[in-house]
Order: sequence, then C-alpha cells, then structure tokens
Amino acid sequence: MIAVIVSSFDTYLERIELLKEYYEKQRYEVYVIVSDFRHFKKEKVLDKKEDFWYISTKPYFKNISFRRLHSHYCFAKDAFTKVKELHPDILHVLVPANSLAKEASLYKKKHSNVKLYLDLIDLWPETMPIGMIKKYFPFTVWKNVRDKNLYNADIVFTECNLYRNVLGKEKDQRFVTLHWAKKDGAAPSNPVINNANIELCYLGSINNIIDIDCIIEICTILKKEKLVKLHIIGNGEKKDELLQKLMQNDITFVDHGTIYDKKEKQVIFDQCDFGLNIMKNNVCVGLTMKSLDYLQGGLPMINNIKFDTAQLIDQYSIGVNVVQDFSELDKLDKVVRENVRKVYEEKFSKKAMFQKLDETIKE
Repeated sequence: MIAVIVSSFDTYLERIELLKEYYEKQRYEVYVIVSDFRHFKKEKVLDKKEDFWYISTKPYFKNISFRRLHSHYCFAKDAFTKVKELHPDILHVLVPANSLAKEASLYKKKHSNVKLYLDLIDLWPETMPIGMIKKYFPFTVWKNVRDKNLYNADIVFTECNLYRNVLGKEKDQRFVTLHWAKKDGAAPSNPVINNANIELCYLGSINNIIDIDCIIEICTILKKEKLVKLHIIGNGEKKDELLQKLMQNDITFVDHGTIYDKKEKQVIFDQCDFGLNIMKNNVCVGLTMKSLDYLQGGLPMINNIKFDTAQLIDQYSIGVNVVQDFSELDKLDKVVRENVRKVYEEKFSKKAMFQKLDETIKE
C-alpha cells in the first residue's frame, strides 16, 4: 500500500512530517513530493531530506506576480508526473498552490480507486492582504481553480473551522477540520508572574498584516493600571515602526530578536501574563501559528482573531477577545492559565491530530 504526500511549500514541513509519520504507522509506504524552492527565502533548498522527492521549481521573487503563478502551475504538472509513476492508494495533497487541486482532481477522475485527500492549509486569494482587488479578475479565476476541483476529493481537510465557513461547507461531512499540530512536545514551564506589572509577549513576524496601532492601544489602556512591559520575539519589515511607536507612547519593551529554541521562548513566556495575537481585521484567518505557540507554551492570549481562536478563548477562558472593542480587557483576571495547555493537548498536539485522522479516514 502506497501513500503519496504532495506539497509546494517548505513552510508546511511540520505538517508534512506528521502526515508521513501517521501514514507510516498505518503501514503505508510513504513518498513525499515537494518543491526545491523556498518560498520565504526565495532560494533553492540546500538541506534536502534524503527520503523526499524534490521537484526542480522555477524561482519567483515577488509574492504577487504572474511568475509565481506560472511557477506553481509548472510544479503541479511536474509533481503529478511523479505521482503517476507511483500509483498511490492514498494521495494527500496540501493546498495551496491552487493548481495542485486541479491536478489532483484530474488524477482522481482517471484513477477512481485512489483515496484523494485535499488539505487546505490556506485560502487563496481570500487570505491575501490585497484588499478588494481579490474579488476581480484574475484572482477570481485563481480561486475557481481550487473551488471547482474540491468535489472530486474523498475528504477535504481544512486547517481551521473558518475556512469551512468561508467555503460554505460547514454542513458538508466531506469537509473536516484538521487543526495544525506541533511535532514536538511542550517545553517545561514554571511561570513566575510579577503582579506589580503586566508583561506581554508578541511572537512572530512583524509585517503588514499585523495591527500595530491595536497593539499600541492595548498597551496604553493597560498602562493606566500597571506598568506594562512588552517582550518582542521576532523580526519583520514593520518592526522599526512598532518599536518607534512604543517609544513614542512611553511603553517599555524588550527586543529579544528571533528565537527558534523552544526552551528559550518558554523562559520568556513564563515571565509573561499574556501573548498578543493581533492582526488587521481584514485578514481572513481562524488560527495563527503564534497562537499555537502560545497555547503550547501555556500563555493566555489577548486576541482579535475571529472565529476559531475567539471561540476557543470564550469557551475555555484562556484569554480575552478584543474583536469588537477593548472592553474585555477589564476581564483579564477571569482568565484560567491552567486551561491553556489543556486546550493545546486536546486539540493541537500530535496525539490530537492523529486521533482526528483515525476518526476521519477509517470511517
């Protein structure tokens, strides 16, 4: 029995490796077909994994460009040339690129016995920060390349419940939410909280989808009650703007730079009261990678992400939502920090992901 996993992005590597591990545990011979081009760094993959098949991919240097679309189109064609050689019993395809949904659908039409699982990690163009232009040509064509090819899949996994809602598939049993999971376990945690201060953490890229003004407003409101200190872990093109506005508003901050080591991040989390999960309100996202880091690290959130994250916070008291306004900041003392890691283990751990796959695929 053969399972083939196809992905065009190295940013999905953690999910790919978990899927590979899962299918191997089900006694499948697993092949992984990926691109040899790194999306974020815009360079070729140098540290190739021995057990992955790398497709030579045309480079692109702008995220919004026809060259990028052409690169994805060619990758999808070349990847499925390899798929045809392998004759899989299970075909698990991570989307985007949207052209992969089309090629997978065409393959399924010709090989009806294969089990096709499309895994929607992102919705293009819906999640892209490009304003109303996404509702017009050529973005509508790009969207339709995905949408009209979902129906040939046996199961369509979505990375969050929001995506099922956007697609209008909340009641379609073939559409199943398979949350992102972390491959490694949580680092040991020993929170040391200073009640005289409010210590916040911002983790992740500081880019054009982050609502810097909202972060400043939150810090300013909280500063009226206690001294506020913001720990920043990350970099990005908007970092200088964030730091400048923090200084202008006399908000204390510590710039830790980029930290990848989980134990080092946990030391900072353990000093903090809340993690900031803040994006501009026009961003179509239900869960962020930083929210998973906060959950795994046991750090409650101040959040403005709608749908999945907001619902989890309300249901389990693991933070406060500032989706509509900042009035919820008055309820910070109602947050139950002990619940945070419990939610992670129940919904976002490797065990939770494998259990969801068992329930879905084996049915």
